[in-house]
Amino acid sequence: MKINEICEIISNYLEKIAEVFSSFFLIIIFIIMFVQVILRYIFSVAIPWGDEAVRYLIIWVVMLSGSILVKHDDLIKVDFFDNYWPKRFIIYRDLFYKIFFLIMFIIFVKIGWHQSLISQKSKLVGFASSGIDISFFIPYLSIPVGFALMSIQLFLSFLINIKRRKK
Repeated sequence: MKINEICEIISNYLEKIAEVFSSFFLIIIFIIMFVQVILRYIFSVAIPWGDEAVRYLIIWVVMLSGSILVKHDDLIKVDFFDNYWPKRFIIYRDLFYKIFFLIMFIIFVKIGWHQSLISQKSKLVGFASSGIDISFFIPYLSIPVGFALMSIQLFLSFLINIKRRKK
C-alpha cells in the first residue's frame, strides 16, 4: 500500500468519526431543545441543565465539524484575487497557508490541553458548571480534540497533495 492510500484511509476514518459524533450531538441538541420548548410553553417549567448542555454540545459540534471542513479544504479560503495572480503564486500561497494553519492548530492543541487540565483541577476547589455540575474539563476538552483532528486532517491533506504534485 502506498503512503497516499494510507493517508486517504486515515483521513476518511477520522472524518467518519467526527461526522458520527457531530450528528449524534446534533440529535441530542434537537431533543433537548424540543423538550425545553414544550416544557416552557406548555407546562411553564424547564429543565435546569438543558441550556447549558446544549451550549457545550454546540461547541463540540463546531470543533468536530471543523476537522471535516479542513479535510475538504473548506475551512478558510482567500480566493477572491485568484483570477489575477499567476498559478505558481497561488500554489506557494496555499502552501504557506497550510503550514501557517498547521502551526496555529498545534499551538491551539497545546494551549487548549493546558486549559482543560486547569479546568479539571477547578472542580476540586468547587468551581464547576452550574446546571450540569460537571467539571469544565469536558467542554474545554473540545478545543484540543477539535484542533488535534484539524491538525491531523491538514497534515494528511498536505501529504496527499505533495504526492499528487510529484506525479
